[in-house]
Amino acid sequence: MKKIFLIIAPHQDDEISIGGAMIPFLKEQGFTPHVLFSTNGDYRTSGEIRMQEASRALAILGVKKENIHILGYGDTLNTPDHNHIFYSKEAFVISPAGHSETYGVKGFIDYAYARRSVHSPYTKESYQKDLEEFLLDLRPDVIFCVDYDIHADHRMLSLSFDHVMGRILQREKNDYFPQIFKTLSYALSFYSYLDFWQDNILSTLKPVVGKIETYDEDLVGQSLYTWENRVRLPVSKVCISNTLSSNLIYRALQQHRSQWADLQAPRIINGDCVYWERRTDSLTYYADIRVSSGEGKYLRDFKLFDVEDIDSEKFLPRSYLWQPDSVDPERKVLFSWKRPQHIELVRIWGNINGGEIDEISIRSSVGENISFGPLKNKGQKNDILLGCTDGIEWLEIRIGRVTGGDVGISEVEIFSNIHFPTNIRPFIKCMIDNHFIYDYCIDKDVRQLTLSVYQYGLAEEVFFAVTQGKSHFEGDTLLINSFDREILVSAYTRSGVYDHIKIKRLSVASLLLLRGYRFIDKLCWYLNCKQHYVIKIYNRIKNIGRKTLIKKLYKGYFTDIRT
Repeated sequence: MKKIFLIIAPHQDDEISIGGAMIPFLKEQGFTPHVLFSTNGDYRTSGEIRMQEASRALAILGVKKENIHILGYGDTLNTPDHNHIFYSKEAFVISPAGHSETYGVKGFIDYAYARRSVHSPYTKESYQKDLEEFLLDLRPDVIFCVDYDIHADHRMLSLSFDHVMGRILQREKNDYFPQIFKTLSYALSFYSYLDFWQDNILSTLKPVVGKIETYDEDLVGQSLYTWENRVRLPVSKVCISNTLSSNLIYRALQQHRSQWADLQAPRIINGDCVYWERRTDSLTYYADIRVSSGEGKYLRDFKLFDVEDIDSEKFLPRSYLWQPDSVDPERKVLFSWKRPQHIELVRIWGNINGGEIDEISIRSSVGENISFGPLKNKGQKNDILLGCTDGIEWLEIRIGRVTGGDVGISEVEIFSNIHFPTNIRPFIKCMIDNHFIYDYCIDKDVRQLTLSVYQYGLAEEVFFAVTQGKSHFEGDTLLINSFDREILVSAYTRSGVYDHIKIKRLSVASLLLLRGYRFIDKLCWYLNCKQHYVIKIYNRIKNIGRKTLIKKLYKGYFTDIRT
């Protein structure tokens, strides 16, 4: 049976930043791609136009039209009046496009109507119900979903997905455990670094506050988003090119004409795709939980954080912690099972802000007693390995010494195995200066290169070998023979996992010619940007009065638009 992977995106064009490069990569592994849009993208442009654009873009990437799905909810922005569906649990809201229930467009039926022959009202409850039912109907093996970007629709989808996965995993006799990857669509793609035109393609760079548009609040380093724990997936060679015009991702982005998405291609196209992986096999989902005080439900709801305000520019986590009462002398939680369990790993996620837990203790029914601490700050994960792993009927976690107030635990995950089995084929990827490399160009005067390897799904010794050329390795350093123009290098493990790369030594003339091509390519992109700005200004002029226009011009209107 073919495996299915699903990209869940809030808007038509987000599918490319979330997982566009993963479509050819996983298709090569035998996966069938599906894409789900939560909204119709109808804030400024009709849903029909947005879906036709998405259909053409996804066709280029290799997704069949019948595998493109919509929930049919309204496209919304962050608004100070909090009129987003996020705040509407029962009473429906009217979207900016004037709709109050899900709807389809030409060629695409909204999921609720396709399943139940009735549209869903624009409420938070309906949104999450539709998402849950869709996941259980399709049951994708691998899911790529947007995470907590600044846009309200991105936040709505991310939080709803986590909520829904918590409900699915807590079902009685649940048998669905997908592999989940989440990513920051803005900070890592659409508004990332303008770094395409290099001699060799760069991997995704760590976002830094103040250097990336729409990244005023630093999420990287908090909770799930620690940079060192990111998962890096390689891209298919069809997504690698020297120029935008010859790049598959760029061609797909060009189809989103109403959004001018192709202007962001130099930021989106990289040598890797960055995600944060969530495991779904925690034993806590079917354990009996008893707490000495506080809300124990937060310990296994899959949500590492929650918010009450998705419109705020600030990241304000709320209502996501098990917080024992301040006067509770025990501050403990007990997980128990009807049958003895094999447990190797306990993962504890702390609170993102507030006080710090300096010490916790873990006891089990087999007599193990572990003291651990302090917990990492900013809600990061803490992994604790158990020594006695078999026959565990209960596990107790107790909070000991703390510093400050508002301490708590956001999630406890208990695993039978240290590693979660991957649906994606394990791989190794060669790196130079921590960048994934494919075809690598160097100046003719370069005499040596130091290679390293990124591993996913395995941890084995890696060997290097030159399969074409007179160059050779000393350890992980490639010593380049002056007569070699192309060097083929293989990295491999004893289990048969491998990677092949080509290193090209270019003459001064060849290197200058390549850079000339890239300069022309960059110039074309720049002129396209200018055309977009002109059209944008023209449309703004049409929508404002002459008097207002003069005032705005005087105040630096055009500068604001450019920014």
